[in-house]
Amino acid sequence: MLAVAERLEPGVTWQQGVAGELPFADASFDAVVSQFGLMFFPDRLAALREMVRVLVPGGRMAVAVWDSLENAEALPAEVDLVSRLAGDAAANVERNSA
Repeated sequence: MLAVAERLEPGVTWQQGVAGELPFADASFDAVVSQFGLMFFPDRLAALREMVRVLVPGGRMAVAVWDSLENAEALPAEVDLVSRLAGDAAANVERNSA
C-alpha cells in the first residue's frame, strides 16, 4: 500500500508503523485521521491513546469505523463483493472486524 501511495503522492512522507506505538514525538500533529483502520488494529485502545498523544493541544482527531453488519447498510454489500472476488477467507476478515 505504501509503494502505491508513494507513486500516487510522492510529495508526502509515507511511513510504516504500529498503531499502538506510533513512531512520533508527543504533540507532533495538528490532526490525526483514521479512515476505516481502527477496527483492524489488535489493540484499539492503545491506538487511540497514541493518536491523542501525538496531537498538539487543541488538535483534531477524526476516526471512521463501520458499525456491525446489521447496522451498516453498505458493509454487507462490500463483504459479499470481497467474498466473490477474493474468497470467503478474505471476506471473513471484514465480517469479523465489524
